[in-house]
Amino acid sequence: RPRGPTQPKPAAPAAPAPAEEKPTEAEASPFAVADPPAEPAPEPNPWPVMAFDGLRTAMIVTDLRGRIRDLNPAAEQFFGYDAHDLIDTGIYPLFRPETPAAFSREVSEGINRHRRWQGETEFTRADGTSGHCRAEIFPVQHDTLTGLLCIVQPISMAGR
Repeated sequence: RPRGPTQPKPAAPAAPAPAEEKPTEAEASPFAVADPPAEPAPEPNPWPVMAFDGLRTAMIVTDLRGRIRDLNPAAEQFFGYDAHDLIDTGIYPLFRPETPAAFSREVSEGINRHRRWQGETEFTRADGTSGHCRAEIFPVQHDTLTGLLCIVQPISMAGR
C-alpha cells in the first residue's frame, strides 16, 4: 500500500553504538602521578571512652543548648535514669535551679569569661528524691566549641 504524506517512513535500524572505551590511567587523571592507595581511618583512642565510662564521678555531655548528648554510668546511677531516657532532653529535668534563665545566663557568662563554671544547684532523681550538688561545667572542643561537659558531685540528699 502506498504511503501518503501524513504517514511517517519507518526508521532504518540504528547502527550499534561503538563500544565505549575506558580511558587509560594516564588519561583519567590530568596528573601523571597515580592516586596513592587509600589509607585506613585511624583507630579511635579508647582511653577517653574508658575514662568516661569508668570514673565514679557523674559526668554529662551536652550540646551548646543544654540538650544531653551522653552521660556516663556514674551519672545514670546518681540520677537514677537510663541514659537512653535522657539523650536529647534538656538538663532541667535533672537540675532544678531556682530560676532556670538566671542559671543559664550565669553558666554562659562563666564559660565565656573563665572557660568554666562551678557552683551549687538542686537536682532531682528519677525516683523523685532531691538534693544539692556541686557542678563544674567546661567547654568541649574539637576545632570549635561543640558542647559542654558537666561534672556533678553530691553535697546532700533529701529523703535518703
